[in-house]
Amino acid sequence: MLGSAYFRRNILTESVARIFKESEGDTADKVIRMEEMKGISKDVFSLPEKYREIIILYYYEELTTEEIGELLDIGSSTIRTRLARARHKLQSLSKRRDQVEQRPAERFKS
Repeated sequence: MLGSAYFRRNILTESVARIFKESEGDTADKVIRMEEMKGISKDVFSLPEKYREIIILYYYEELTTEEIGELLDIGSSTIRTRLARARHKLQSLSKRRDQVEQRPAERFKS
């Protein structure tokens, strides 16, 4: 359901666009935020489906853990556990991405 091309193309894009419309700042800030969002979106979609759908429903659709539990027919405590594990996985993916992005810059330092 959440991995469908329709969802990625329409729903998630609209959610991200809404975030940018609400934020203010100069063009450089917007470009930086857009690049960060691309990285975050990549990380979210690289998660296993059971974590990805929880992250999308909680952060992008702004559902509570109880609502997600009812929607997926899973206990809310299981939702909270999966949410914590997904956050941890996203954190480690982000750290890895940051390390990879820093390596090329280090090569050019004299």
